Amino acid sequence: MKRISLFTFLNLIFAMSLLLFGILLYIYFQIDKAHYLNTQKDRYALLLQNIQNMNEEQLKELFQKQLNAKEVANKQKRSEILEQANRLMHTTTLHTTMDIYNYKDKIYISIKNYNLNVIFRDDPMRQYDFSKIIIAALGVLSLLALLYLLLLLKLRPLKILNENITKFKKGDFTLYNNINSQDEIGAISENFNQAIENIRYLIESKHLFMRNIMHELKTPLTKALFLANMIETNNKKEKEELITTLNDMNNIVKQLANIDKFQSQFSNLVLESIDIKELIGTIKEELQTENIKVKEHEKLELIANRELFYTALKNLIENGIKYSSDQSVTIEIFSNKIAISSKGAPLKRELEYYTQPFTQEKKNQKGYGLGLYIVSEILKLHHFKLEYQYSDGFNIFTIITEEN
Repeated sequence: MKRISLFTFLNLIFAMSLLLFGILLYIYFQIDKAHYLNTQKDRYALLLQNIQNMNEEQLKELFQKQLNAKEVANKQKRSEILEQANRLMHTTTLHTTMDIYNYKDKIYISIKNYNLNVIFRDDPMRQYDFSKIIIAALGVLSLLALLYLLLLLKLRPLKILNENITKFKKGDFTLYNNINSQDEIGAISENFNQAIENIRYLIESKHLFMRNIMHELKTPLTKALFLANMIETNNKKEKEELITTLNDMNNIVKQLANIDKFQSQFSNLVLESIDIKELIGTIKEELQTENIKVKEHEKLELIANRELFYTALKNLIENGIKYSSDQSVTIEIFSNKIAISSKGAPLKRELEYYTQPFTQEKKNQKGYGLGLYIVSEILKLHHFKLEYQYSDGFNIFTIITEEN
């Protein structure tokens, strides 16, 4: 089910409230108008009973003085009313007929019997007036609008908090929610600020620890390598194994330094436009190999951190050359991805296994099990994806820079 934001849901609720209010208002209007018409009918019926034996003078006195109605004396106007008006009511007694007409939003009463034929215009004050209903409706609508604005103002800090959490998810640890709301949202904001502070402290402590421990390891390793090279021994194999072991340890320290370096950039990642072919050319020069073929099928607009993406791409190319059967790789460039393929046996496990630190196909295999872990972490940092497939004898690692 598609996720609906709280603000969209709030707008939907108020829209439905307005619609329901409009329907109820219309129903009330119709009921009230019907009640008014019934009241008027009863009034005119009662009036008809009281005028049975009145002459014209008495009738005019009743309508004009007591009912505040005016006689329509103009014959042309009378004819116009009788021909064009909408008849609302027709009542007949033994001697008298009464017709009620609506003409141009005014009420006219026509009375006929054996000795009179008159038309009166009823008092406009007696006409149906729904202005009070409109005023009441506007009052309710104003109240709903006020409640809506108050809710929006109350929930606005939640929107700010959500935006900051999104930034935090992308690695911005410099955030601070300046929300002074004295409710649950304010409490969440305060806890979030405290969580950011704690996480920032832990990350800084971790980086400081890593830098110190690598510094402490690097110095004795350098001395040990120097001394190992100075050792005079008849057993050259043991000396070479010692030097190789020390070099391996030194390389592991360098790899860990690289990991700490790009992880420390997580909250301050500087992005730029990168020419992917130029970047591959630089990698070829550093690796001093011509066994890298490049096929550009489409133009790739790559926005990334140059140093980190260089490290990731170089690791994939190095792995491809190292583990391929012909020590060569082919790089194919598309508008949204980069595919690095090399000939060789397929991976025996899922890709997720190799993107964990210190994992290898074989324990005695050359390497430290950090290459794909570093690649995966750098790509996650850029919100890119790493995919793997085996096809026609080729291992294919693909960097997805954006979804189709």
